[in-house]
Amino acid sequence: MRALPTTLPQPLPNAISKSLLIGTCILISSCTDTVYREVPQTVNPTATAQTQPIIYTTDANGQLVPVTTPANMTGDTSSATTTDGVLPVTSQMSTSGTTTGTTLPITNQTTAPPTTDAQPVLLADGTITTATSLLAPTEEGTVTGLPGEDINCNNTVPCRWLSADSQFALTVSNADNIASQDRLSVNFNVTTIHDTSISIGSFDDAVDSGSMRNKALDFTLNGSNSSAPVVITAGTKVLGTVNYTESASTSLLSNFSLTILDNGTVRKATFFNLPIGSITTDFADCNLALPCNWVSPDGEIAISLLSAGGYASNGRLTANFKVISTRDMDVAVDSGASAISSDGTRFTSRTHTLGSQNGFEQIIDESIANIGISGSVDFFRTDTIPVSLVSLSLVIYEDAPSPRWNPRFVSVPVQ
Repeated sequence: MRALPTTLPQPLPNAISKSLLIGTCILISSCTDTVYREVPQTVNPTATAQTQPIIYTTDANGQLVPVTTPANMTGDTSSATTTDGVLPVTSQMSTSGTTTGTTLPITNQTTAPPTTDAQPVLLADGTITTATSLLAPTEEGTVTGLPGEDINCNNTVPCRWLSADSQFALTVSNADNIASQDRLSVNFNVTTIHDTSISIGSFDDAVDSGSMRNKALDFTLNGSNSSAPVVITAGTKVLGTVNYTESASTSLLSNFSLTILDNGTVRKATFFNLPIGSITTDFADCNLALPCNWVSPDGEIAISLLSAGGYASNGRLTANFKVISTRDMDVAVDSGASAISSDGTRFTSRTHTLGSQNGFEQIIDESIANIGISGSVDFFRTDTIPVSLVSLSLVIYEDAPSPRWNPRFVSVPVQ
């Protein structure tokens, strides 16, 4: 009887063993090679935000907020939420090309819209725009500053200041000394890209180029001098005026600052080098003959001085005129008209009329294009009756925060 071997047979090498196993699996068709891939837990939001704009809408507070994921992201966004700026998106990664159903948090852009013109804003209605283009449009030639920075107007109006987030703009349309009582007056308008309420916060002294400081006396906002907030709708304008205690001593404001409260947010706009004056200082030389016509440089307004006199009827100097415009507009006549006679006597306006209106201070009536509107100014009585006037200045302007007219007539006969 043969003896059993004292050592056991050695196992096959690993490579050979694995080959035999694979071969066996193939023969019996009962083995499956399963591959597992890890789903990434973060997605780079920066690259996404640069390729497509995020769709914005207006929330309950009037702010622009994103409502969807960027357009190049896919997945189920039916349960999307803008809470904390995070939106869910469904992963598209799987071995079979079908959705795995894994929901990943995607950090969206901030709820505030982009703050530069280079970044688009896609509104819910499909309109692609920019943050600053949602503001009310400016007039041609408007000087506009960089967001959040004080602006040098370079002796030009209109001049627009933008807030750092580009959601708020304050535009100075003109500054002059032709307001009531011959005081410095600065006209401006406010526009935002969100529905809000605004109110005047504070004023700094206005400083002219002669270093004269002028304190604010009163103001109007949306036609009212109340401190109550004024409601403003996105993309519209609210008009305002600041009147100061004195007239400016030069033709340039070196510094003008105004603080507006935008639903509690402080917006301080500072302007340098604002021009002071009217649309023109030109005058009409009547050469002692009437009627005499003054025309604005843009040709839109003609003011015809019809007569100067009136002593036979009321014993005081009266000037009668007619305003003719090339378009329909509201025209205002204000206090402050003046005259100087050939003997040096000065005349100050007392009352005035315009169309069917009359009063001591500002009155307004409508001028129909190419038809015109009549008016008059009565001056306080003096001890002398002049033969002629060296100068006659009328305070007449379009009732809008735009450069005012400065109609002045010289060598005027008194009839």
